[in-house]
This record gives sequence, C-alpha cells and structure tokens, in this order.
Amino acid sequence: MKRIHLLVLFALVMPFMGMAAHTYRLGTYNLRIQTSKDTGEKDWDNRKGYIARTVIDNKYDVIGFQEIAGSRQKQDLEVLLPNYELVAWGRNSASDSEGEGVGVAFLKDRYTLLEQGHFFLTETPGEPGIAWDAAYKRVSVYVKLKDKRTGDVFCFCSTHFDNEGKTARMKGAGLNVSKILEVAGDTPAFIVGDLNAEPHETAVHEVFAEQFEDSRIVSKKKPEGYEGTYCNWLHQPTTQRIDYVYCRKAEVLSYKTIVKDYGRALMPSDHIPVQIKVRLSK
Repeated sequence: MKRIHLLVLFALVMPFMGMAAHTYRLGTYNLRIQTSKDTGEKDWDNRKGYIARTVIDNKYDVIGFQEIAGSRQKQDLEVLLPNYELVAWGRNSASDSEGEGVGVAFLKDRYTLLEQGHFFLTETPGEPGIAWDAAYKRVSVYVKLKDKRTGDVFCFCSTHFDNEGKTARMKGAGLNVSKILEVAGDTPAFIVGDLNAEPHETAVHEVFAEQFEDSRIVSKKKPEGYEGTYCNWLHQPTTQRIDYVYCRKAEVLSYKTIVKDYGRALMPSDHIPVQIKVRLSK
C-alpha cells in the first residue's frame, strides 16, 4: 500500500518537476562598435574576448547585440561564440548587410530557427533611410525560435534607437511593437536593445507598455547590479538606464546587470549587459 501511495504521489508531482528547467536566460548587450578611435584597452581586439566570456559565463540562451560594425566584428563574434548562431543585419542596405547593425545570438543545440528577418526604422520599413528627426539610419533584427526540448516557441527582437531624435525613438517603438506582434502571434515575445531613452522619456515607454512589460519593473526578485546600463567604460555605479528587455507573455523571475571588468579597470564595452531569467506564459 505504501508503494502505491508513493507511485501516486510521484505521478502527481512529476508534471511540475520540469518547470524549473523550462526557464530561459535572455538579454541585451550594446558591444560598442569597432573603431580606430578606441585604443588601448578599449580597442576591439583587446576586449572582444571578454565580451564573449560575459555571454558564455552567464549562460545566455538568447542575447541581442547592438553596434555590430560590419563583417569583421560579426565574424569575430561567430568565432568566439561557436555554440551560438548569430543572425545580424546592417542598417545601410536592404539587399546586403552593410554598415553598423544589430543581431540576435542563440544556442544552436537548444533552438530551431523557425523564422528570421529585419526591418528598418523608417516610414517604409523595407528600405533603409534616415527618418523623422533621426541622426542615423536604424534597423531591427528578429528571430522566431522553437525550444528543441520543450517545444516552446517565442519571438525575439534586437533593436537600436536613435540617439538624437525623440520622434524617431517613439516611432521606432511603434514599428517594433507592431512588427513583432505580427511575427509572434499568440506566442511570447521579447524586444530588447539600446533604446537611447531613459525611463523618464515616457513617450517611448508608453508605446511599449501597451503590449509589453519592462522586465526590470516586473521582476519577481529584486534587480541585481547597477540601475543604469550606460557606463562610459567605467566600473562604477550608474543610473543612466537606456538598455531594456521588454517582455510579452513571460514571467520575469529575475533581472540583473552584469558588472564585471575582468580585472581590467575598464568594462568590456561602454554599456553594461542586461540578463533576465524568465518562464514563458501560454
């Protein structure tokens, strides 16, 4: 009889045992473009390995990158992150990935790529250009992924808003929300990136808030690390939060900024990466 009771108890508990495993580490990281202006410890060749270590050591499942400057930086990431597939696009051309861009990297062995694409932050999203009051061309990249172990499907988008134009940032928010809702359908979705908009720029965040949640605000656990995400290379507390992970149909279990300089006295980028741990909702 005791054995029967144990078997019944096991049958009741078993469906819940895998729940903790069905969590995802997602986030965003502005890498800082490769440029001759950055010398010494700021030179891309002197910091790219630490950026890769940040991704690997923190066991990201999926991460959005911003400021991938051309094929060289993309190739370096692919070499340094061999377990990840990188989907990226530059902001200068609709037919060929040219110029500074954004990307999404995801673990090859865990996810099947169902769909991928890009769109430009313009009034005609199929064509690149400088729109509204923007100073630069801008682009978003998205993927739709299926977890090979659980069958979960979700959409993930990386974007980078203009640093000058407030109208461009607001319009860019609307474009990202509408496009990702179209791609995601009823599945969970994430829009991540450098929005160049602190929390008080409500015109941008109110657009997201209609359909998405700010992961830092809704995290079940108290956020860890610095409040801000732009550090200007310095390993010291900052409150300038311009990098975000927006979520839809997901329970945010934790949120953190990853503050580690690897003994260099400078951070690997002028931005601090964000990581959240989530459980998808149906």
